[in-house]
Amino acid sequence: MDSGRFGPIRPEEAPKKRKRKIDYNRLTTAIMVLLIIVLVVAILCYRQSRKNAEPEIINKTPAFMGTPGVSASAAPTAKPVADLRPQPAAEGFLPVFYQANTEELVVAITIDECGSETQMKSILASAAEYNAHLTFFPTGTEIAANEELWAAAFLGGHEIENHTMTGARLAGLDAESLIGEIDGQTDLVREVIGAEYASHFLRTDDLEDDTDAALHALLSERGYMGIARWAQKTPANFSSVAPGQILSYTASDAKTLKTVMRILSENGYRMVTLNELFAYPENIESTAEIE
Repeated sequence: MDSGRFGPIRPEEAPKKRKRKIDYNRLTTAIMVLLIIVLVVAILCYRQSRKNAEPEIINKTPAFMGTPGVSASAAPTAKPVADLRPQPAAEGFLPVFYQANTEELVVAITIDECGSETQMKSILASAAEYNAHLTFFPTGTEIAANEELWAAAFLGGHEIENHTMTGARLAGLDAESLIGEIDGQTDLVREVIGAEYASHFLRTDDLEDDTDAALHALLSERGYMGIARWAQKTPANFSSVAPGQILSYTASDAKTLKTVMRILSENGYRMVTLNELFAYPENIESTAEIE
C-alpha cells in the first residue's frame, strides 16, 4: 500500500474522480434556440433569393398606361395635333390639306357644286341615315339661291366652308376683287346662320392657288387653317380608301354618295367634318339661332 505524506492511505480514503453532472433541460433549450436561428436564417435567405429571381412589380406602371407616374386617364389616346395635320410647304404659306395622319377609321366627305336643291336634300337625308357629318364647299351664289337649305345643313351638324363667291379663278385678281370673292361668301354664311361664322378652309378650282403668296397672306389674316384639296376624287374602288383621307364629290353624285356612306359605315368608318378630322374647333363656339 502506498504511503501518503502523513502516513499510509487507506483504500477507502483514496481520492475519487468527480463526475460532471449534465443539465439536460438547458441543453435541450440551447438546441431549440439554435434550430430556430438556423430556420430563420434559412427563410431569410430563401426570400432574398426569390426577390433576386423575380423583380418587384407592384409599383411598376403597366405598359398600356403610358409614362410611369401618369394615370391611365391621362395617357395619350391619339396622335399629337402637330403630327395629325399637314405642315406648310414654305414659310408664309398655309398648309394644303389632303389627308390626316391617323390610323383611326375616319374620313371626311366633301361636297362641291351644290346648286341642285333636289340633290342636296337627297345628300342630307343619306347623311342623317348613316350618321355622317359632311363638309360642303358652296359658292356664295349657291347659298344666296337657297338660304333655307343651307340653314338646315348647318343645323344638321354639317360644316360649310368657302368655295369663293362666284367660283371665279383667283389668280391674277386685284386685291379688291380677291377680298370680294373670299369675304363675300363668308358674309352670306353668316347671314344664313345668324352668327359670326369663321371659315377655316378654302377650296378653289385652280391648283395654282395652292402656291399663291397673296392669297395665302389674305387667308392667314382672316384666320383660315389652309386650302382643302382631297386624297381621292369620287373613288369607285373602296379598297383604296384609307384612314384620314379627304374624299371629294359633287352634289350630282347624290345616289353614289348614299352607297358610299353605307359601305363606309359597314366597314367601321366614321364620316366627320374637316374640323373634326384635323382637330380644329368648330367654326362658331355655340349653335346659332337661325333668323
